[in-house]
Amino acid sequence: MYTRIVSFAILLVFILPVSASAQSVLDLQARINELLRQVNALQSTPQATTPAVSAQACPAVLRTLRRGSRGDDVSALQVFLAARGYLSANATGYFGAQTEAAVKKFQAEQGVVASGTASSTGFGVFGTKTRAALAHICALSSEPTPTPTPTPTPSPAQAAPTLTFTATPNTITSGQSTTLTWSTENATSCSSTGSEISGTIGTSGSVAVSPINSAVYTLVCTGAGGSVSVSASVEVKAKVPVAIPPTVSYTSPSGGPTGIQLTVYGTHFGTTNTVIFSTAVTSIRMAATSTDEKTISFQVPFDTPVGTYGVSVVNDADALSRQSNSVNYMVTNPSISAVTPTLVTSSSQVLTLTGVGFNSSTKVYVGGISALKITPTSVSPDGTTLTFSIPSAISRGSKTLAVSNDGATLNNILYISISW
Repeated sequence: MYTRIVSFAILLVFILPVSASAQSVLDLQARINELLRQVNALQSTPQATTPAVSAQACPAVLRTLRRGSRGDDVSALQVFLAARGYLSANATGYFGAQTEAAVKKFQAEQGVVASGTASSTGFGVFGTKTRAALAHICALSSEPTPTPTPTPTPSPAQAAPTLTFTATPNTITSGQSTTLTWSTENATSCSSTGSEISGTIGTSGSVAVSPINSAVYTLVCTGAGGSVSVSASVEVKAKVPVAIPPTVSYTSPSGGPTGIQLTVYGTHFGTTNTVIFSTAVTSIRMAATSTDEKTISFQVPFDTPVGTYGVSVVNDADALSRQSNSVNYMVTNPSISAVTPTLVTSSSQVLTLTGVGFNSSTKVYVGGISALKITPTSVSPDGTTLTFSIPSAISRGSKTLAVSNDGATLNNILYISISW
Protein backbone atom coordinates (compact mmCIF):
# COMPACT_ATOMS: atom_id res chain seq x y z
CA MET A 1 0.00 0.00 0.00
CA TYR A 2 2.83 2.36 0.95
CA THR A 3 4.63 1.63 -2.33
CA ARG A 4 1.51 2.62 -4.33
CA ILE A 5 1.32 6.00 -2.58
CA VAL A 6 4.97 6.85 -3.31
CA SER A 7 4.69 5.73 -6.92
CA PHE A 8 1.59 7.92 -7.38
CA ALA A 9 3.38 10.99 -6.00
CA ILE A 10 6.33 10.56 -8.36
CA LEU A 11 3.96 10.05 -11.28
CA LEU A 12 2.40 13.44 -10.63
CA VAL A 13 5.76 15.11 -11.15
CA PHE A 14 6.18 13.64 -14.61
CA ILE A 15 2.67 14.29 -15.89
CA LEU A 16 2.70 18.01 -15.09
CA PRO A 17 2.98 20.26 -18.22
CA VAL A 18 6.43 21.32 -18.84
CA SER A 19 5.13 24.90 -19.18
CA ALA A 20 3.98 25.02 -15.54
CA SER A 21 5.12 27.99 -13.59
CA ALA A 22 7.80 27.79 -10.96
CA GLN A 23 5.18 28.52 -8.34
CA SER A 24 3.18 25.52 -9.44
CA VAL A 25 6.28 23.38 -9.18
CA LEU A 26 6.93 24.58 -5.67
CA ASP A 27 3.34 23.80 -4.63
CA LEU A 28 3.56 20.33 -6.12
CA GLN A 29 6.85 19.69 -4.34
CA ALA A 30 5.22 20.67 -1.05
CA ARG A 31 2.36 18.26 -1.65
CA ILE A 32 4.79 15.43 -2.43
CA ASN A 33 6.70 16.12 0.77
CA GLU A 34 3.43 16.01 2.76
CA LEU A 35 2.54 12.67 1.14
CA LEU A 36 5.97 11.26 1.99
CA ARG A 37 5.53 12.46 5.60
CA GLN A 38 2.22 10.64 5.82
CA VAL A 39 3.80 7.49 4.34
CA ASN A 40 6.51 7.56 6.98
CA ALA A 41 3.89 8.02 9.69
CA LEU A 42 1.93 5.01 8.44
CA GLN A 43 5.08 2.89 8.34
CA SER A 44 5.84 3.67 12.00
CA THR A 45 2.30 2.76 13.18
CA PRO A 46 1.94 -0.94 14.31
CA GLN A 47 -0.44 -2.85 12.05
CA ALA A 48 -3.22 -4.96 13.53
CA THR A 49 -2.90 -8.64 12.74
CA THR A 50 -5.41 -11.43 12.99
CA PRO A 51 -4.40 -13.63 15.98
CA ALA A 52 -3.32 -17.11 15.05
CA VAL A 53 -5.69 -19.79 16.33
CA SER A 54 -4.19 -23.10 17.44
CA ALA A 55 -5.62 -26.11 15.71
CA GLN A 56 -5.99 -27.75 19.11
CA ALA A 57 -7.51 -24.64 20.85
CA CYS A 58 -11.24 -24.37 21.37
CA PRO A 59 -12.62 -21.19 19.71
CA ALA A 60 -14.32 -18.54 21.84
CA VAL A 61 -17.61 -18.11 19.96
CA LEU A 62 -19.92 -15.77 21.87
CA ARG A 63 -22.50 -15.12 19.16
CA THR A 64 -24.55 -17.07 16.67
CA LEU A 65 -22.68 -17.61 13.40
CA ARG A 66 -24.39 -18.44 10.13
CA ARG A 67 -23.76 -18.11 6.41
CA GLY A 68 -22.56 -14.58 5.71
CA SER A 69 -21.00 -13.99 9.15
CA ARG A 70 -17.50 -12.51 9.28
CA GLY A 71 -14.90 -11.99 11.98
CA ASP A 72 -12.05 -13.46 14.00
CA ASP A 73 -14.42 -15.83 15.74
CA VAL A 74 -15.37 -17.22 12.32
CA SER A 75 -11.65 -17.78 11.60
CA ALA A 76 -11.18 -19.50 14.96
CA LEU A 77 -14.19 -21.73 14.28
CA GLN A 78 -12.85 -22.61 10.81
CA VAL A 79 -9.45 -23.53 12.28
CA PHE A 80 -11.18 -25.76 14.85
CA LEU A 81 -13.38 -27.45 12.25
CA ALA A 82 -10.39 -28.03 9.96
CA ALA A 83 -8.36 -29.53 12.80
CA ARG A 84 -11.21 -31.95 13.54
CA GLY A 85 -11.57 -32.98 9.90
CA TYR A 86 -14.91 -31.30 9.23
CA LEU A 87 -13.51 -28.54 6.96
CA SER A 88 -10.93 -28.90 4.18
CA ALA A 89 -10.61 -25.19 3.28
CA ASN A 90 -8.33 -22.63 4.92
CA ALA A 91 -9.59 -20.15 7.50
CA THR A 92 -10.82 -16.95 5.75
CA GLY A 93 -12.96 -15.28 8.43
CA TYR A 94 -16.01 -15.57 6.18
CA PHE A 95 -18.82 -18.06 6.97
CA GLY A 96 -19.60 -19.48 3.53
CA ALA A 97 -21.06 -22.66 2.03
CA GLN A 98 -18.07 -24.83 2.97
CA THR A 99 -18.09 -23.62 6.58
CA GLU A 100 -21.87 -24.23 6.73
CA ALA A 101 -21.37 -27.82 5.46
CA ALA A 102 -18.65 -28.36 8.07
CA VAL A 103 -20.94 -27.07 10.85
CA LYS A 104 -23.68 -29.49 9.68
CA LYS A 105 -21.24 -32.41 9.96
CA PHE A 106 -20.24 -31.28 13.46
CA GLN A 107 -23.90 -30.87 14.54
CA ALA A 108 -24.87 -34.32 13.22
CA GLU A 109 -21.91 -36.07 14.84
CA GLN A 110 -22.50 -34.39 18.21
CA GLY A 111 -26.23 -35.14 18.16
CA VAL A 112 -27.32 -31.48 17.98
CA VAL A 113 -29.36 -31.63 14.74
CA ALA A 114 -29.02 -33.73 11.59
CA SER A 115 -31.73 -32.45 9.22
CA GLY A 116 -33.81 -29.46 8.25
CA THR A 117 -32.69 -26.01 7.23
CA ALA A 118 -30.99 -23.08 8.86
CA SER A 119 -34.31 -21.35 9.43
CA SER A 120 -36.40 -24.36 10.50
CA THR A 121 -34.05 -26.41 12.72
CA GLY A 122 -30.86 -24.39 12.83
CA PHE A 123 -29.09 -27.00 10.68
CA GLY A 124 -25.86 -25.32 9.56
CA VAL A 125 -26.14 -22.43 12.06
CA PHE A 126 -23.58 -22.26 14.86
CA GLY A 127 -26.07 -21.27 17.57
CA THR A 128 -26.67 -21.86 21.29
CA LYS A 129 -26.99 -25.68 21.21
CA THR A 130 -24.02 -26.04 18.88
CA ARG A 131 -21.90 -23.79 21.11
CA ALA A 132 -22.92 -25.95 24.09
CA ALA A 133 -21.74 -29.08 22.23
CA LEU A 134 -18.45 -27.30 21.48
CA ALA A 135 -18.06 -26.35 25.15
CA HIS A 136 -18.68 -29.98 26.16
CA ILE A 137 -15.96 -31.21 23.81
CA CYS A 138 -13.55 -28.55 25.06
CA ALA A 139 -14.25 -29.50 28.67
CA LEU A 140 -13.51 -33.15 27.96
CA SER A 141 -10.27 -32.35 26.13
CA SER A 142 -9.08 -30.12 28.99
CA GLU A 143 -9.45 -32.84 31.61
CA PRO A 144 -6.13 -34.56 32.42
CA THR A 145 -5.78 -38.09 31.17
CA PRO A 146 -6.14 -40.33 34.24
CA THR A 147 -3.15 -42.47 35.06
CA PRO A 148 -4.24 -46.10 34.76
CA THR A 149 -4.04 -48.05 37.97
CA PRO A 150 -1.61 -50.94 37.41
CA THR A 151 -3.24 -54.31 37.65
CA PRO A 152 -1.52 -56.30 40.38
CA THR A 153 0.18 -59.44 39.17
CA PRO A 154 -1.60 -62.36 40.78
CA SER A 155 0.52 -64.73 42.80
CA PRO A 156 0.97 -68.13 41.19
CA ALA A 157 -1.60 -70.59 42.43
CA GLN A 158 -0.26 -73.03 44.98
CA ALA A 159 -0.95 -76.70 44.35
CA ALA A 160 -3.24 -78.31 46.90
CA PRO A 161 -1.65 -81.09 48.97
CA THR A 162 -2.60 -84.71 48.31
CA LEU A 163 -2.49 -87.59 50.80
CA THR A 164 -2.55 -91.37 50.44
CA PHE A 165 -3.21 -93.23 53.71
CA THR A 166 -3.84 -96.98 54.05
CA ALA A 167 -3.97 -99.72 56.69
CA THR A 168 -2.63 -103.14 55.62
CA PRO A 169 -4.37 -105.38 56.48
CA ASN A 170 -7.47 -103.45 57.41
CA THR A 171 -8.99 -106.43 59.27
CA ILE A 172 -7.06 -108.19 62.02
CA THR A 173 -7.69 -110.54 64.92
CA SER A 174 -7.15 -109.27 68.43
CA GLY A 175 -3.46 -109.33 69.26
CA GLN A 176 -2.33 -108.92 65.66
CA SER A 177 -0.84 -105.79 64.12
CA THR A 178 -1.47 -103.77 60.97
CA THR A 179 0.76 -101.31 59.12
CA LEU A 180 -0.35 -97.75 58.53
CA THR A 181 1.37 -96.24 55.48
CA TRP A 182 1.07 -92.68 54.13
CA SER A 183 2.63 -90.47 51.49
CA THR A 184 1.94 -86.90 50.39
CA GLU A 185 2.60 -84.36 47.67
CA ASN A 186 2.76 -80.56 48.15
CA ALA A 187 2.52 -80.96 51.94
CA THR A 188 4.90 -79.48 54.51
CA SER A 189 3.52 -81.02 57.71
CA CYS A 190 1.15 -83.73 58.91
CA SER A 191 -0.57 -84.55 62.19
CA SER A 192 -2.59 -87.58 63.25
CA THR A 193 -5.25 -88.74 65.66
CA GLY A 194 -5.30 -92.13 67.32
CA SER A 195 -3.65 -93.18 70.55
CA GLU A 196 -0.82 -95.02 68.83
CA ILE A 197 0.31 -92.33 66.34
CA SER A 198 -1.10 -89.10 67.77
CA GLY A 199 0.61 -85.74 67.22
CA THR A 200 2.88 -84.35 64.51
CA ILE A 201 4.40 -86.86 62.11
CA GLY A 202 6.41 -86.73 58.88
CA THR A 203 4.88 -86.14 55.47
CA SER A 204 5.51 -89.79 54.58
CA GLY A 205 6.21 -92.97 56.48
CA SER A 206 4.74 -96.12 57.99
CA VAL A 207 4.12 -97.51 61.45
CA ALA A 208 2.86 -100.84 62.83
CA VAL A 209 -0.05 -100.57 65.27
CA SER A 210 -1.91 -103.18 67.31
CA PRO A 211 -5.27 -101.75 68.27
CA ILE A 212 -7.25 -103.67 70.90
CA ASN A 213 -10.56 -102.64 69.35
CA SER A 214 -11.64 -101.49 65.90
CA ALA A 215 -10.18 -98.04 65.28
CA VAL A 216 -10.17 -95.13 62.83
CA TYR A 217 -6.91 -93.27 62.24
CA THR A 218 -7.04 -89.80 60.65
CA LEU A 219 -4.18 -87.84 59.11
CA VAL A 220 -4.34 -84.11 58.33
CA CYS A 221 -1.59 -82.74 56.09
CA THR A 222 -1.04 -79.06 55.31
CA GLY A 223 0.82 -77.21 52.56
CA ALA A 224 0.92 -73.79 50.89
CA GLY A 225 -2.13 -74.76 48.80
CA GLY A 226 -4.36 -75.78 51.73
CA SER A 227 -4.90 -78.94 53.76
CA VAL A 228 -6.24 -82.45 53.21
CA SER A 229 -7.61 -85.06 55.61
CA VAL A 230 -7.82 -88.84 55.02
CA SER A 231 -8.91 -91.62 57.40
CA ALA A 232 -8.05 -95.34 57.51
CA SER A 233 -10.15 -97.86 59.40
CA VAL A 234 -8.94 -101.03 61.08
CA GLU A 235 -11.42 -103.73 62.11
CA VAL A 236 -10.34 -105.87 65.06
CA LYS A 237 -12.06 -109.24 65.41
CA ALA A 238 -12.12 -111.10 68.71
CA LYS A 239 -10.42 -114.44 68.98
CA VAL A 240 -12.65 -117.52 69.35
CA PRO A 241 -11.66 -121.06 70.16
CA VAL A 242 -11.12 -123.17 67.06
CA ALA A 243 -12.41 -126.71 66.96
CA ILE A 244 -9.10 -128.33 66.00
CA PRO A 245 -5.62 -126.83 66.49
CA PRO A 246 -3.17 -126.91 63.56
CA THR A 247 -0.77 -129.75 62.85
CA VAL A 248 2.52 -129.63 60.89
CA SER A 249 3.52 -132.48 58.57
CA TYR A 250 6.81 -131.32 57.01
CA THR A 251 8.68 -128.37 55.48
CA SER A 252 10.03 -127.87 51.97
CA PRO A 253 12.92 -127.65 51.76
CA SER A 254 13.96 -129.33 54.98
CA GLY A 255 16.95 -127.03 55.32
CA GLY A 256 18.79 -124.14 53.67
CA PRO A 257 20.36 -120.74 54.20
CA THR A 258 18.51 -117.67 55.45
CA GLY A 259 16.47 -115.60 53.03
CA ILE A 260 15.04 -118.53 51.07
CA GLN A 261 11.32 -119.22 50.67
CA LEU A 262 10.09 -121.97 53.03
CA THR A 263 6.74 -123.79 52.84
CA VAL A 264 5.19 -125.53 55.83
CA TYR A 265 2.66 -128.29 55.08
CA GLY A 266 -0.05 -129.40 57.52
CA THR A 267 -3.74 -128.98 58.41
CA HIS A 268 -6.11 -126.55 60.14
CA PHE A 269 -3.98 -123.50 59.56
CA GLY A 270 -5.76 -120.15 59.98
CA THR A 271 -5.97 -117.26 57.58
CA THR A 272 -3.29 -115.62 59.70
CA ASN A 273 -0.80 -117.63 61.72
CA THR A 274 2.33 -117.33 63.80
CA VAL A 275 5.22 -119.56 62.75
CA ILE A 276 7.69 -120.34 65.54
CA PHE A 277 11.35 -121.28 65.01
CA SER A 278 12.61 -122.57 68.33
CA THR A 279 15.66 -124.18 69.89
CA ALA A 280 16.46 -124.97 73.47
CA VAL A 281 17.76 -121.42 73.98
CA THR A 282 15.94 -119.19 71.48
CA SER A 283 12.60 -118.66 69.76
CA ILE A 284 11.88 -116.70 66.60
CA ARG A 285 8.27 -115.79 65.80
CA MET A 286 7.04 -114.52 62.43
CA ALA A 287 3.64 -113.79 60.88
CA ALA A 288 2.46 -115.89 57.94
CA THR A 289 -0.78 -116.42 56.05
CA SER A 290 -2.54 -119.41 54.55
CA THR A 291 -5.08 -119.40 51.72
CA ASP A 292 -6.02 -123.10 51.87
CA GLU A 293 -5.52 -124.01 55.57
CA LYS A 294 -2.92 -126.59 54.41
CA THR A 295 0.18 -124.59 53.44
CA ILE A 296 2.05 -121.62 54.82
CA SER A 297 4.83 -119.94 52.79
CA PHE A 298 7.24 -117.35 54.11
CA GLN A 299 10.86 -116.21 53.91
CA VAL A 300 13.34 -117.45 56.48
CA PRO A 301 14.52 -114.31 58.32
CA PHE A 302 17.98 -113.12 57.16
CA ASP A 303 19.59 -112.95 60.59
CA THR A 304 18.45 -116.39 61.76
CA PRO A 305 21.56 -118.08 63.20
CA VAL A 306 22.83 -121.34 61.72
CA GLY A 307 21.34 -124.35 63.51
CA THR A 308 18.48 -126.86 63.75
CA TYR A 309 15.07 -125.47 64.67
CA GLY A 310 11.72 -126.95 65.59
CA VAL A 311 9.06 -125.37 63.34
CA SER A 312 5.53 -125.09 64.78
CA VAL A 313 2.40 -123.06 63.99
CA VAL A 314 -0.26 -121.21 66.02
CA ASN A 315 -3.59 -120.29 64.41
CA ASP A 316 -4.01 -116.61 65.31
CA ALA A 317 -7.80 -116.99 65.44
CA ASP A 318 -7.58 -119.56 68.25
CA ALA A 319 -8.42 -117.86 71.51
CA LEU A 320 -6.47 -120.58 73.31
CA SER A 321 -3.36 -119.98 71.13
CA ARG A 322 -2.70 -123.71 70.94
CA GLN A 323 0.62 -124.54 69.31
CA SER A 324 0.98 -127.35 66.78
CA ASN A 325 3.54 -130.11 66.86
CA SER A 326 6.96 -129.21 65.45
CA VAL A 327 9.19 -130.55 62.68
CA ASN A 328 12.90 -129.91 62.27
CA TYR A 329 14.38 -127.40 59.87
CA MET A 330 18.13 -126.85 59.41
CA VAL A 331 19.34 -123.28 58.82
CA THR A 332 22.62 -123.71 56.95
CA ASN A 333 25.53 -121.45 56.05
CA PRO A 334 25.23 -119.40 52.86
CA SER A 335 25.87 -120.92 49.47
CA ILE A 336 27.93 -119.05 46.85
CA SER A 337 27.54 -119.28 43.08
CA ALA A 338 29.97 -116.78 41.52
CA VAL A 339 32.82 -114.34 42.26
CA THR A 340 34.02 -111.42 40.08
CA PRO A 341 36.75 -110.87 39.21
CA THR A 342 38.50 -114.22 39.54
CA LEU A 343 41.97 -112.71 38.98
CA VAL A 344 43.18 -110.45 41.79
CA THR A 345 46.08 -108.10 40.99
CA SER A 346 45.73 -105.44 43.70
CA SER A 347 44.61 -105.20 47.30
CA SER A 348 42.44 -102.24 46.29
CA GLN A 349 40.35 -104.39 43.96
CA VAL A 350 36.76 -104.92 45.07
CA LEU A 351 35.44 -108.46 44.61
CA THR A 352 31.74 -109.32 44.47
CA LEU A 353 30.32 -112.63 45.66
CA THR A 354 26.89 -113.81 44.50
CA GLY A 355 24.89 -116.39 46.39
CA VAL A 356 22.12 -116.70 49.01
CA GLY A 357 21.93 -116.46 52.79
CA PHE A 358 24.39 -113.59 53.39
CA ASN A 359 23.70 -111.52 56.51
CA SER A 360 25.46 -109.39 59.11
CA SER A 361 27.25 -112.48 60.49
CA THR A 362 28.73 -113.56 57.16
CA LYS A 363 32.53 -113.74 56.84
CA VAL A 364 34.65 -114.52 53.76
CA TYR A 365 37.38 -117.19 54.11
CA VAL A 366 40.36 -117.38 51.76
CA GLY A 367 42.24 -120.66 51.84
CA GLY A 368 39.89 -122.56 54.19
CA ILE A 369 38.01 -122.09 57.43
CA SER A 370 41.20 -121.85 59.49
CA ALA A 371 42.97 -119.45 57.10
CA LEU A 372 42.34 -115.77 56.33
CA LYS A 373 38.95 -114.41 57.51
CA ILE A 374 37.64 -111.20 55.89
CA THR A 375 34.70 -109.04 56.96
CA PRO A 376 32.67 -107.93 53.90
CA THR A 377 32.61 -104.29 52.93
CA SER A 378 28.86 -104.47 52.21
CA VAL A 379 25.99 -106.97 52.15
CA SER A 380 22.87 -106.45 50.03
CA PRO A 381 19.52 -106.21 51.85
CA ASP A 382 18.21 -109.35 50.13
CA GLY A 383 21.29 -111.37 51.18
CA THR A 384 22.32 -112.31 47.62
CA THR A 385 25.53 -110.25 47.11
CA LEU A 386 28.44 -109.00 49.16
CA THR A 387 31.68 -107.13 48.41
CA PHE A 388 35.16 -107.41 49.90
CA SER A 389 38.87 -106.87 49.19
CA ILE A 390 41.84 -109.18 49.78
CA PRO A 391 44.73 -107.77 51.81
CA SER A 392 48.20 -107.75 50.21
CA ALA A 393 49.64 -109.92 52.98
CA ILE A 394 48.25 -113.09 51.39
CA SER A 395 50.59 -114.98 49.09
CA ARG A 396 50.22 -115.39 45.37
CA GLY A 397 48.61 -118.34 43.70
CA SER A 398 45.27 -120.12 43.36
CA LYS A 399 43.12 -119.84 46.48
CA THR A 400 39.82 -121.30 47.67
CA LEU A 401 37.04 -118.88 48.53
CA ALA A 402 34.11 -119.63 50.85
CA VAL A 403 31.70 -117.94 53.29
CA SER A 404 30.29 -118.88 56.68
CA ASN A 405 27.82 -117.38 59.14
CA ASP A 406 28.79 -119.49 62.14
CA GLY A 407 32.57 -119.69 61.53
CA ALA A 408 32.49 -123.46 61.94
CA THR A 409 31.32 -124.96 58.65
CA LEU A 410 31.34 -124.05 54.98
CA ASN A 411 28.69 -124.76 52.43
CA ASN A 412 30.64 -124.71 49.13
CA ILE A 413 33.82 -123.16 47.69
CA LEU A 414 34.97 -121.20 44.63
CA TYR A 415 38.50 -120.44 43.31
CA ILE A 416 40.34 -117.17 42.65
CA SER A 417 43.86 -116.48 41.41
CA ILE A 418 46.09 -113.91 43.17
CA SER A 419 48.85 -112.24 41.18
CA TRP A 420 50.40 -109.23 42.91
